[in-house]
Amino acid sequence: MKFGVIKEGFLIKDVDKVISEIEDDERSEISASLNTNPDSVAGQLNGIFGDKVAGLWELGLSIYRSFHPDHNTGDAQDNVAAISGAKRLGAKSSEVTLSLNLDPLAIVPIGAIVGIGPTGERWETTSGAINVSGVLSATVDVSAKSVEKKEVSGNAGSIDTIVTASGGWSAKSALQGLAVAPFQLLDSQTLIVSIDGTTETVTFSPVDFVDIAAATALELKSVIEAQTSGLTVIASGNILRFESNTDGPGSSIHVVGGTAIATLGLSREKQSGMNVSRSAKISSGNSETFDMSGSPSLFVKVDGNVLQSINFIDADFGVKSSGFITAIEASLLDGIGDGDTFSIKDNVNPVVTFVFDNDGTVVEASSIRAVNHTGTETVQAMRVIIVDAINAAPLLDVVASVSTKNSSDVFIQNSDVGVAGNGAIVESVVDAGFVVSGLSGGVDATPLIATSAQVATSINRQISNGHAYEDSSGQVVIESLTTGNNSLIEISGGSANGALGFSTSDEKGGTSGDAILGMSVESNESFRARREALVQLPGSGPLGAMRAAVLKLDGVSQAFVFENVSNSVDAFGRPPKSFEVVVLGGDSIEIANAIFLKKPLGIQPFAVPGANGVTVPVTGSQGNTYQIGFSRVDEIDMYVAIEVKVDSTVFGGGLSSLGAQLVRDAIEAQGESLAIGEDITMVKFRCAPLEVVGVEDIISITIDSMPVPVNTANIAIAGRELAKFASARISVIATPI
Repeated sequence: MKFGVIKEGFLIKDVDKVISEIEDDERSEISASLNTNPDSVAGQLNGIFGDKVAGLWELGLSIYRSFHPDHNTGDAQDNVAAISGAKRLGAKSSEVTLSLNLDPLAIVPIGAIVGIGPTGERWETTSGAINVSGVLSATVDVSAKSVEKKEVSGNAGSIDTIVTASGGWSAKSALQGLAVAPFQLLDSQTLIVSIDGTTETVTFSPVDFVDIAAATALELKSVIEAQTSGLTVIASGNILRFESNTDGPGSSIHVVGGTAIATLGLSREKQSGMNVSRSAKISSGNSETFDMSGSPSLFVKVDGNVLQSINFIDADFGVKSSGFITAIEASLLDGIGDGDTFSIKDNVNPVVTFVFDNDGTVVEASSIRAVNHTGTETVQAMRVIIVDAINAAPLLDVVASVSTKNSSDVFIQNSDVGVAGNGAIVESVVDAGFVVSGLSGGVDATPLIATSAQVATSINRQISNGHAYEDSSGQVVIESLTTGNNSLIEISGGSANGALGFSTSDEKGGTSGDAILGMSVESNESFRARREALVQLPGSGPLGAMRAAVLKLDGVSQAFVFENVSNSVDAFGRPPKSFEVVVLGGDSIEIANAIFLKKPLGIQPFAVPGANGVTVPVTGSQGNTYQIGFSRVDEIDMYVAIEVKVDSTVFGGGLSSLGAQLVRDAIEAQGESLAIGEDITMVKFRCAPLEVVGVEDIISITIDSMPVPVNTANIAIAGRELAKFASARISVIATPI
């Protein structure tokens, strides 16, 4: 029998065959009766030498296979693949943008380390920053990468710990107002803010300000800090900045509501961690004041939902007058007496007098109203009775409510804006504890000189899923209440936009704080499949040559070429007689040049409209410039929830957490095998974990593009999409047998 390289491949001699041949030679050359039993000296020596020779045969097999692309690995695989121009994709760090809180004149250096909690994954800044302000803390953005070159998950808000000891910057959550003092607050306006997860309400009262309609930053600092805990308000000049007192994990600030948000110019984004998801925002191109006369409209779309029509009416641009009544106990001895009165004048209708009645003797008319009570009510009960009596008066154009700032006050506001609503409130109650303050503060509507705060308030009265406020330059900002990549704002027109000047040319998007996942060194299996594609394609025509040229580029992991040979636009938007290259990874300029050098003459490349379409100018050999377009892959993050039945004695070597990670790895590896446009076949992912030692059965598996997956069916993936699986998005439940 022949050994070594034969037509069937490489046939090796195993150790038994080698020893047998040595023994035959010894009997032939030395003595036919030589003792070669394993226990003999000759037998022992034969075993030693036979093992060494057999090792050389195995080395020969390895060398032979190192030239075979279906069997080689590592350096040998790299060398063989280099013949066809293929290069293994190297490891790449995950990337993220960090928002850091810097003291005045503080510097964040390149190479500073932050982490996910005290012991989690580490990230290193790749750009530095300085707070040039000498008086105010600031939030600055820097880029960072994972210390380990692999797919490191950094979900928004998870990077929250400074590892590198460095003064001048912190992991405190912070929010800076965009409006500047003086702030035109109104009596009883509120600010509802969540600090480190605890929600607190601040109520603004005229007694806290010299002039509540022109509140200063220092006054607001005092009021807000007095009514909250865990929050520091920095007032520098006319600017307000809010900072959590918690530095690191658990630190967060989130403005969740209140009527004063627009006036203070506060974003509704949750500030948590150093990698924050941002919401979509769009600013008016013009600054206050605005001509809002004639009841104009503005058309707004938020988060891709239905178009909303915002209608501005004259009443939005005036101020309603307001006043209050301080209630006391309804006691006949030292409180409200039967027959005591108070009167309200709204300056539109006749004066209405309210008579306290504890025996039912008051005869009501349009201008005489009874305040019925027993004479024994508490302060809190009495003010509810007063509210009900005022609101039941048929000819009084005011609205009464229980005050949010004082447990004994009744807040009264005119229903109409303007100075005409400024009216007196008088009383005849003997007890000095019963106090009234007339309606005041009304300002006539002037839509010709509408302020940004008034426009924002009008928008907030009507908009859904969005929020408006004024910024320091006097512009109006409209913001989605959704954060991340699903956050969108679009202004499509309306008669009010001539004054406001919003851009109607594009859709504004939010940004995710999630890290862009890196990758480990390309696996042998993945590299082998990509090399085969490169070898097969160059001879298959221009489209195949283009694909091969793009796949050879550093950083490109997948590429597909689609063409439209018809005379009309196809179902994917490609023009007649065009082609589209869809690429994952790589440098845009290098990709465009590779396409240009291989593309068919006279046929234009197509780039999908939107963020995934890329067009690069390429200069030809004759000096002409060509616009070369291609499409980036739309990566769809997939989430997996799987429950497996396991033998806990061998699953993960008896360590369930290790076994669960092996299941995640198996599913992730199955996901990495998917090509652009390849559908998700559930049975393949269901079977993948069965290779893990200790997994006896798959109880259930759901795969979805939503964080809480519910889908159990196959998932169709469009031609420009790629399903992406990551260990951090795979939930595993291991149930013992």
